[in-house]
Amino acid sequence: MQNHGSASGARIVRRPHGGGMTVRAALSLRAGEPLVLEEVKLEDPQAGEVLIEMRAVGLCHSDLTSIDHPTTSLPAIYGHEGAGVVVRCGPGVEGVAPGDHVVTFCLPHCGRCRYCAAGRTNYCEDAQPGFMGSGGRFSYGGRHVSTFGGLGAFAKALVVKASQAVRVRRDIPFEQLCLLGCGGATGIGAAIRVADVRPGSRVAVLGLGGVGLNVVQGARLKGAQTIIGVDLDSGREEVSRRLGMTHFIDASAVSSLADSLRDIAGGDLDDVFECVGSLALVSEAIKSCDTYSGRVTLVGYMQPGDLTLRTTDLFFGRRVGGAFLGGLVGVRDLPRLADHLANGDLNFDALISCRLPFERINEGFELMRRGGGVRTVVTF
Repeated sequence: MQNHGSASGARIVRRPHGGGMTVRAALSLRAGEPLVLEEVKLEDPQAGEVLIEMRAVGLCHSDLTSIDHPTTSLPAIYGHEGAGVVVRCGPGVEGVAPGDHVVTFCLPHCGRCRYCAAGRTNYCEDAQPGFMGSGGRFSYGGRHVSTFGGLGAFAKALVVKASQAVRVRRDIPFEQLCLLGCGGATGIGAAIRVADVRPGSRVAVLGLGGVGLNVVQGARLKGAQTIIGVDLDSGREEVSRRLGMTHFIDASAVSSLADSLRDIAGGDLDDVFECVGSLALVSEAIKSCDTYSGRVTLVGYMQPGDLTLRTTDLFFGRRVGGAFLGGLVGVRDLPRLADHLANGDLNFDALISCRLPFERINEGFELMRRGGGVRTVVTF
């Protein structure tokens, strides 16, 4: 057998007969139970696909939700906020080559479908419906393994569509680079692309988790004058100020959040970002946002529910809309964010509150369940 391993300890073991390879992965076998580290079979990359050796992956709340409440068949390999090195390319791949450092991105970009051609959204018809489905080239015990977003980054290697392996510069540590793939893209993109925050703006960010903190960074990059952070955890204030927040509100200590936001801003806000996934917070955001030109951007994932709106909430120009993965096209936008990261315009090191080896991945999710830290990064 030929070993394509690296000094990091990740092993990609070629199978001498039958094609494919064997890699170690963290499998979800039963809903709500800890992940199980097992050897799985990974097929060779086909046309338009690449094989990536993973180096680091961030643990996202979307992964935890999938583990506890799976919406696809099991077994499954979750994980999507990853970074690694391209090992091999299938036929017809352009724009990425063996040895390239890449960020994994849930959304492909075929460049041909009506969404890609129109350029009005980052959605692509090649994406898996709901992000969960039959994509991925893993199998375990003769059964197909489902993945998150066609990725499955909780494995030491994976095969993905070429446009989901975004080539970036090589001078950024993998443990920071991986955070571009979801939390960084979603938060920063919401501020710089979806809302397109204007210089001098008055901005509020409701929820200072991994995504919300990146909204703060994005608003700062765009030159916002006032950036108000809101959270129930006062321990988030210090790191938020390091990333550009100018004012902090402990949400548990105010009777009317909208009034508190306007008091600090000296009037209605230009942009409010809801990063928790709370309908109640959306209502407060709308109340605090300028009637004629304000924008409320929904960043946190919400369960289906009803939002009550008056005709005057939107008629005069106020806008409310979503920010699906920050509105970013991975192959176009992530290399630019990597440049900002390398140049010191973004600070991802401050977001990493825990670093764990792959074998201790379940500890990271237990920490998440307890509400501890900002972002846990697992290294291979």
